[in-house]
Amino acid sequence: DTICAAGSKLTERHTFFPPFLNSSVARTKTLVHISELSKLHSAKRVVSDETFRDLCDSIESTGIYLYTPIYDSVNPRMPLPLRYECRQFPRASGYVEDPATGIAAAALACSLRKHNQRDFETNNDIVPHHEHTNSYDRFEFYQGTAMGRPSKITIRFVENKDQHCDNTTAVKRTTTRMLCSGLVEIGLQKNIMI
Repeated sequence: DTICAAGSKLTERHTFFPPFLNSSVARTKTLVHISELSKLHSAKRVVSDETFRDLCDSIESTGIYLYTPIYDSVNPRMPLPLRYECRQFPRASGYVEDPATGIAAAALACSLRKHNQRDFETNNDIVPHHEHTNSYDRFEFYQGTAMGRPSKITIRFVENKDQHCDNTTAVKRTTTRMLCSGLVEIGLQKNIMI
């Protein structure tokens, strides 16, 4: 109910990605596509801490990560290349919302990259593609905006291709590294724990 109350609904241009998806690079987050930026910013966790924790437990998740593509202000139908506005509601962290969540952003980047590559191989028409974006190797996630504590998390994927030869066969291998960096606005605090 909480997720539905946030206004999650796939739009026709985003039918390539499921409306809800559990994904993980460290701890499982439930990724939820929100159709409009205004709905994303107005989303609220409307249940008690205990009820929200039980909801997350029932779907084996450590939090709900809402996201929507950021669109070009000149052409509102054109998404900017791989930029998303996000919000993260943790399962039970002692606070309602998190201004920056690297593991959730990384999980979303991996899922978007995986689904876009798979769908691109089968049907180019269903993948939202920006003419200046040739791959899904760099994502920008903006979080904390709705709570007045903006952050920017950048996820990059770097592929290394090599070939190993032994006496009888040549083996081609591709390894992918994921790099995460970010900027977080920190409020006035006497003690900051990192």
